[in-house]
Amino acid sequence: MVGCSGKAGSELLTRGREGRGAARGEGLADSLDPGTTAMTEAEFAEHLARGHEQRAVEFKGVGARGERPFFSRVVRAVLAMSNTQDGGLVVIGVSETEGVLDPIGLDGATLRTWRHDDIAAGAAEYADPFVSFETTVVPFQGKQFIALRVREFESVPVLCKKQYDIKEKQRGKPKVTTILRRGACYVRTRTKPESREIDSHVEMRELIRLAAEKNLRELLGSIERAGGTVVAKAETAAAPSERDAFQGEASDFT
Repeated sequence: MVGCSGKAGSELLTRGREGRGAARGEGLADSLDPGTTAMTEAEFAEHLARGHEQRAVEFKGVGARGERPFFSRVVRAVLAMSNTQDGGLVVIGVSETEGVLDPIGLDGATLRTWRHDDIAAGAAEYADPFVSFETTVVPFQGKQFIALRVREFESVPVLCKKQYDIKEKQRGKPKVTTILRRGACYVRTRTKPESREIDSHVEMRELIRLAAEKNLRELLGSIERAGGTVVAKAETAAAPSERDAFQGEASDFT
């Protein structure tokens, strides 16, 4: 285990895996197994150099975890990444204006609000069954960012179990904007990378296939652990020709 402290590139908030209850994260000076960081500085620079989001990478702007509208959008991204094959990254502190990425970074006070325990507890309010992720502070050009490496769902796709709406006024009239919809299944789209509700048979089929493969592997593993053996189905014998069938029937009369 490697001790993590200070404000340099080795500083990490926490690493934790969210289970079916409260998160199991630690504090600012936690230890972390080598090679398990959510994101390295080199990886951050590589994604930023692409100049745009990718299916497995979503950038969020600057905001504190306590800002509910901002946090709800981060949660939506986490839910979507968990329903994506191999999961993905949600990076906080990078704004996007007219398609241009701007690595603004987070100041110390804002950074401290993004403790893993608090993020995981907040996400658990919306995730059904649960989400699993790692949290890291990533230094870049003298600034600091939060990176969440979200794991692919464990056995079944993750749904949103709680609604979150923003009530505001537009031109003097009340307006309700839904950020998280109860019962929704969020995914990362293949066309324009974004986190939104699943709305096509292609995306649904991909998600069902992913879940089916997971459950099949789990079933095969259970059979093997129980001492059973999985045998591949033998090739079906070729159907007899009409001549062979006729000869067979004729032999019944001799």
